[in-house]
Amino acid sequence: MYPENKRYCGLAALDLAYLQLGDDYRFAYDEAYFNALDAYATILAEYTEFPEIIAKALWYIGWISTDLLYDRQKGLASYRRVVDEYPRERVSLLPPAPWVSLIYPQENSGENALQEPPGNSWAALALVEIIKHTEDPEAAWASFNRLWHEYRDDVATGFALRHVLRRRYHVKETRLMAKQFMEKNLSNLHLLGDIRREIMAIDSGDGAPVNED
Repeated sequence: MYPENKRYCGLAALDLAYLQLGDDYRFAYDEAYFNALDAYATILAEYTEFPEIIAKALWYIGWISTDLLYDRQKGLASYRRVVDEYPRERVSLLPPAPWVSLIYPQENSGENALQEPPGNSWAALALVEIIKHTEDPEAAWASFNRLWHEYRDDVATGFALRHVLRRRYHVKETRLMAKQFMEKNLSNLHLLGDIRREIMAIDSGDGAPVNED
């Protein structure tokens, strides 16, 4: 009905692509996953002038590839594109993915949104997924450092911090980062509790560290 409004057509295309997964993605067949990937690939080709649309499409390609099809290589490549090409693109709309809305429960769409720090960003979410899915501990640590230095105030950083604490990456440095994070991020009490328990486990020597340097 409104083909002349390309931006809104692109936003609608994003929702239609996700609907390829059905009512519950957990019960979808592989065919549905591939159909969704095809739909997102079409979006990448047709809406190149809208970074908010491309960043979201790339992130979902990464999620479907890694979490649903277990294609780590393709998923990580898509996440890296988000990080490298769209580092400041914000999550401005509540997405229908299973856990993204738990991290970013509210959108920030005020008049000054573009002038604010890159909180609630697709790139930060992509870095979290790279940290979770890469098999190289040092690559995970490098991604976490980028997240820490460029998106420290992003809520997603706390989830990544919990992961590197659990994996015992660079425990001395991570422990200090965790304390700094807890001093400034008081909104997610459940996450803070998890981080605090990981610090206690490290202090008690529970679990062999992957890398103590």
